[in-house]
Amino acid sequence: MSVLDRFEKSVEGAVNGVFAKFGSKDLKPVDLSSALEREIDKEAMPVTRDRTVAPNEYRFKLSTPDFNNIVEWGAETLANELADNLTQYAKSQNYAFVGPVVVIFEEDLELSKGDYRLSSESVQGNTVPVTTDAQTEDCPMLEIGEHQYLLTEEKTINSMVPLWQRQKSKVKPEEYNSFYKEKFGDWQDPLTVIHTSAEGAVTYKALLYIPAKAPYDFYTKDFKKGLQLYSSGVLIMEKCADLLPDYFGFVKGLVDSQDLSLNISREMLQHDRQLKLIATRIEKKIASELKSMLEHDRENYEKFFESFGLRLKFGMYENYGINKDKLKDLVLFRSSTGKMRTLKEYVQDMKEDQTCIYYAAGETPERIAHLPQTEAVLDRGYEVLYLTDDVDEFALMVLQEYEGKSFKNVAAEDARVQTEEEKQAAEKQAEENKALLEKMKTILGERVKDVRVSTTLKNHPVCITTDGAISMEMEKVLNSMPGAEQKVKAEQIFELNTEHPVFEVLRRFENDEDKLKKYTEVLYDQALLIEGRSIEDPVAYANNVAELLAQ
Repeated sequence: MSVLDRFEKSVEGAVNGVFAKFGSKDLKPVDLSSALEREIDKEAMPVTRDRTVAPNEYRFKLSTPDFNNIVEWGAETLANELADNLTQYAKSQNYAFVGPVVVIFEEDLELSKGDYRLSSESVQGNTVPVTTDAQTEDCPMLEIGEHQYLLTEEKTINSMVPLWQRQKSKVKPEEYNSFYKEKFGDWQDPLTVIHTSAEGAVTYKALLYIPAKAPYDFYTKDFKKGLQLYSSGVLIMEKCADLLPDYFGFVKGLVDSQDLSLNISREMLQHDRQLKLIATRIEKKIASELKSMLEHDRENYEKFFESFGLRLKFGMYENYGINKDKLKDLVLFRSSTGKMRTLKEYVQDMKEDQTCIYYAAGETPERIAHLPQTEAVLDRGYEVLYLTDDVDEFALMVLQEYEGKSFKNVAAEDARVQTEEEKQAAEKQAEENKALLEKMKTILGERVKDVRVSTTLKNHPVCITTDGAISMEMEKVLNSMPGAEQKVKAEQIFELNTEHPVFEVLRRFENDEDKLKKYTEVLYDQALLIEGRSIEDPVAYANNVAELLAQ
């Protein structure tokens, strides 16, 4: 199985739980969602042979710790998510409501952590007082709180003319924002609004929103992408996944087309030509809007990328890079410049003698910056991209090159930058210390592919570079994934700085087998620690260091 196969297979597990906000002992959203489904099933009341009405207002009494936990995370967002889930469940059970579904959280000082009380009631919403007895099967008479009401049909919005049908110039920003928060259950204004339409081969109007923050379940298996799908103002589908590619799954909104049949089934939708045309145009519109934001509103784009950039990076590598060209100019990477940078910006600012795009991978920009290999490239005046997300290296691997410039990991054996004089000096040192290097390679055995004289190290005594497609960071990512039965191993090159005082110590003990072994083991473990890797035997390392210090 190839590296990309491994990563492709395990990506779902790798990103699952990124936004898990609740601890293992805390009251979880899934507990609340299950309680709501039990409550609605218990309280649902048949009013006609074909209609069952359920409560639409649900009130949770929570302990102080659980209440504070939910408030800190975002009570309104969670309430809206739960309300949306319950609405979908109600549709599957053919339940009707007399108003919009609302979930409310309240603090109860008498409850213990993990305990809660749930109550429900029907609260008038989309109903009208009875002024006529002309009820129908679709609009039955209901008695609520000793008063009679006529249940009306569900409306898409309160206005006679839907918001998305109005001219953009006549819609105020606050109207867009208010509609978004009411319709899609967010407590924050969206980052941007896309109001678009098309006529010709396919006719539609679309109102799309890019949220300011990712929902709590965005990077989990439970998240479901999709846009609301309307036909001439009538809702066909709550979440039509076919309208959005996975990498734009964060977009919320709706599409209204008169070219779609009201009686169209889900199976027919999947094969509908009109729907595919709409999806293609919407994808292009979203990409265009993101590109415009990147170029003209950089601050907001970086906010967007902080929440959803990981999804774009996954989109680059998924399906072996089939969508890489669509997304390569939308991704940002941290850089040695201290800024977020696009690949285009990096290439534009490259030095004249620079032939490739340098990058380094690690947990944080701070750790990456202090890697010996990074320092060597920075000393040459070259910019280095700092890859801190697990997917970064894999995305660059499928991209292969950008505008004719290949990607080079600063830790790769073939990424070294050296003059002819430096190359000759290194070859001379390697020849003079050939016997010592071979002894050290024998000591390290299969842990390393080779032991060599470094041409890049200045201040550090040792470092590890790699030969081949697998870097040290990729090795760590792949082996940490769930289900990684067969371990992947990078081909390590152990490099030594002949100008460092430590190398003189090694030469002094070249013929002392015991001392040379201890020094070699200590230096190799130090090189691993510099790379942010764990060492095989910390106790042996500590004992060797103590013994050598005592001499």
